[in-house]
Amino acid sequence: MKAKQSDVFGTGNAGGQTCAPGRAMNRLAKSFALVLLFAGLLLGATNANALVCTSAATGNWNAAATWAAPCNVVGGPVAADTVTIGAAHIVTVTAAAAATSLTVIGALVNNSTLTLSAVLGGGGTLTNAATGILNIGGTSAITTLNASTAGNVVNYTGAGAQTINPTTYATLNFSGAGVKTNSGIVTVNTALTGTALTNSATGTLNIGGTSTITTLTATAVGNIVNYTGAGQTVKATSYDTLNVTGTATNSGTVTVATALGGAGTLTNAATGILNIGGTSLITGLTATAIGNVVNYTGAGQTVKATSYATLNVTGTATNSGTVTVATALGGAGTLTNAATGILNIGGTSLITALTATAFGNIVNYTGAGQTVKATSYDTLNVTGTATNSGTVTVATALGGAGTLTNAATGILNIGG
Repeated sequence: MKAKQSDVFGTGNAGGQTCAPGRAMNRLAKSFALVLLFAGLLLGATNANALVCTSAATGNWNAAATWAAPCNVVGGPVAADTVTIGAAHIVTVTAAAAATSLTVIGALVNNSTLTLSAVLGGGGTLTNAATGILNIGGTSAITTLNASTAGNVVNYTGAGAQTINPTTYATLNFSGAGVKTNSGIVTVNTALTGTALTNSATGTLNIGGTSTITTLTATAVGNIVNYTGAGQTVKATSYDTLNVTGTATNSGTVTVATALGGAGTLTNAATGILNIGGTSLITGLTATAIGNVVNYTGAGQTVKATSYATLNVTGTATNSGTVTVATALGGAGTLTNAATGILNIGGTSLITALTATAFGNIVNYTGAGQTVKATSYDTLNVTGTATNSGTVTVATALGGAGTLTNAATGILNIGG
């Protein structure tokens, strides 16, 4: 009998056959080759996805001749690459392109979709043309960003906090979880859209078109929001300073803490609630729509001389002009009718305190079936029908073409 044979590779003869040493060597070589191939592919893929690309000439992004090696291939830089455009070069994006980081020292013109995941910087100029869509996922500290051409869109898409480049945009959109903040002067001509924007204390936000953004935070003391267009709808939110230089309408709840101003006209629609906590020097305030409410909520305020449906004073306020209230004068505060004040009340007058004693001021009750506020007046006129059920004192003149009824509980003191 022959003894069992065994080779140096540990192959035995359990099955009655012997595995040749050459076959085992082939298997080992093939395995080693596969490992090397995989490593090479992995290394190559890593290099291909993380190249440092520098422009070599003026040209299109996707043209090989535009880039120095190793990026001088058809298609140009890709999403994971770091890209620099040299001072003497103008690169034009004509088809969808992407990069992790883009530093523009010369110039770039985007006519397609350009997506930047981490950095947009450099002392040069990026122009987002009419057909351009620019997606910024990280910082945007480039010196000059031209994005005002009608039709172009700039999207801030970062998952982390982003600071908005202070420039003029046609359409400015926000997405991603990160907080987007404006700390400079940002102008939006066409549309402000997307998730959320915070206007910081140093931020000035000029809105010339629509403002359908989901959340606009504009409460920081010192920040300013200007509505500069025609036929705009004011975003229903809280503002520190709100200016209207064109024409705008509020159909929700708008609160203004410090100043309501501008040379334009704000219309408080039927569903509008306008809370004014500071000054109200706006040129035009239209608040006559039935159902709308204007609340003066601060201390030492001056009521805008205009016509109101419902006017409430919850702090202290003064009228020095002509104020007309059609439906209701209310609130837990005090309204003072100054010497030059004319106050026309067409509905109820349930305000907690009405001070109307200053010589020269006039209070007119102009409605039907009214109840006169029990207080002291300088001049009191009734042009419709009204009843006094409390104590009313008139220092200078009781007049009007209407009828005043002194009810059973009424005390009427006439001094003039």
